[in-house]
Amino acid sequence: MKTELIIVRKSFDGKILQTLKQPSRSWTLGFLALLYLQSCQEGTGFSVTDIAGSARTLKGVSFGNNGNCNNLKVASPGGGAHNLIPNSNNSGYMPYAQTNTTTIKSQDIGIVVGSNNTAVVPQDNKLNTQIAHGKAATQLEYGGCSIGNYIEASPNVTFDIVRHFLNHSGGNVDVNEVGIYASGGLHGASMAAWAFCIARDVLGATVTVADTELLQVKYTVSTTV
Repeated sequence: MKTELIIVRKSFDGKILQTLKQPSRSWTLGFLALLYLQSCQEGTGFSVTDIAGSARTLKGVSFGNNGNCNNLKVASPGGGAHNLIPNSNNSGYMPYAQTNTTTIKSQDIGIVVGSNNTAVVPQDNKLNTQIAHGKAATQLEYGGCSIGNYIEASPNVTFDIVRHFLNHSGGNVDVNEVGIYASGGLHGASMAAWAFCIARDVLGATVTVADTELLQVKYTVSTTV
């Protein structure tokens, strides 16, 4: 699996001002843990550190009191919206009954951006200094994070993860790191979900987003079959 990171800075009227492309080699241990859980349907629990630095015991899909744990959810609404992660519970087998919902802020799921260029390590559980969502100084407005453009063109298969960020802060905002946060959950007697860092990349050069400018961040994931 290969991933290309593409950063595009645009003017308020859509004119492309800067493009930065680089390979993304920074899938974290969090990604492998969530992929493992989703693949093997682990039901006994697996510890992963969330973006707040807390160790969380996660589960995959299993029988008993565990439903779909919503691991690796990346698509997210924008603005001040929230992701509603349904928590399912069942007393035996199917069907599952939704009993409650965990709320995670939109800027904590999907592509995220930050201002620090500290080197990446596989154990990174968050961006070093995430840029907050908003219109105040040093902030950017987070748009929705979408997954799409799935293309099969033999022998390659690709899809995109994309998010836009708008600067209404009144000044410049420097971006030096980007990443992807995804959800992971625990179900059963203690049902909950949290956000986990599955990718972090330091940019090859600082991207300075001026007031009113738009930043597009795209991860293109591909594989050859």
